[in-house]
Amino acid sequence: TEYLLIECKTYGKEFDKEFIRMKKDGGQLFTYFKFSNKADVIMLYASELKDKGCIYRNEIVKIEDNYRTGDVKDFYEKWNKLTHNDGIWENPPYDFQLKKFTKQDLRELTEDEGKKLVDTAAGNSAPQNIKPNNDYPSLNIGDIENIKIPLPPFNVVTQIST
Repeated sequence: TEYLLIECKTYGKEFDKEFIRMKKDGGQLFTYFKFSNKADVIMLYASELKDKGCIYRNEIVKIEDNYRTGDVKDFYEKWNKLTHNDGIWENPPYDFQLKKFTKQDLRELTEDEGKKLVDTAAGNSAPQNIKPNNDYPSLNIGDIENIKIPLPPFNVVTQIST
């Protein structure tokens, strides 16, 4: 059987554009998958050489049995909208496993990463969901209250309410 289907994009804007499209309607990757329905894992991937090393991004979808029936639209509607960033390169071949996220995996964001995160969150939230809270912006996105996410050189407090 087929194990992995990879859609490769140019690192940066082309990857970002396709990832947005994937989240919107499945994009090219879902269309390619529906040609055969046999892969166990599909991945949107990009890499580039930088500072004498290789950096990469990937967004991985583990295929569930119910994703195999129907067309691209059906697959997209059944998909839980979750992607993973690990599980392929870290494991033996043909053995997709999610890595448990630990405190040691956390790293400080660069200023650009922080701004992009806040801009993306603000851009994807309805204006009525953004409320001031103790001099920090607040994003209304779920069930947990007052998660503080430090983003240099500013702080964001995410308030999640039911």
